[in-house]
Amino acid sequence: MISDESAKELQHDKSIREESLSSEEQGLLEQGNASQDEAETQTKSSDDPKPTILENQVNSALLQLMFVTKQREAMMATDEALKKELIQLHEQLVQQTTLSVEK
Repeated sequence: MISDESAKELQHDKSIREESLSSEEQGLLEQGNASQDEAETQTKSSDDPKPTILENQVNSALLQLMFVTKQREAMMATDEALKKELIQLHEQLVQQTTLSVEK
């Protein structure tokens, strides 16, 4: 069996020259790919708990972000209502002051 790197180089060299791989070369390449797939599968299956923990942490962070966002939106709505009330109170004060000065 040839190394993955050698198989890739062979495939690359042949494709540049517009040559096809021999059946033996194709078999070696497929065997190398199968070995790499198997190694990746074993790596992924041994790491399964880690993505689950990471996914839980990401989901928790997203929930916290959503909660804080809703709180911020509520505070902004309250802030806007207070600004409107302040404007109304200011207008009332100006009217009362104007009436007092005119008398």
